[in-house]
Amino acid sequence: MNASDVLGYIVAPLTTISFFAQACCTFKTKDVSGITLVLSSGIW
Repeated sequence: MNASDVLGYIVAPLTTISFFAQACCTFKTKDVSGITLVLSSGIW
């Protein structure tokens, strides 16, 4: 296992958590202005 694998294992859950938090906030406030094209295109 090299450094890039370790970094990937650390960053992947953090990315998922941040997306989940933004999705919860969006559903709660019904405001989608905080969703950027970069985030949307990076997930899909």
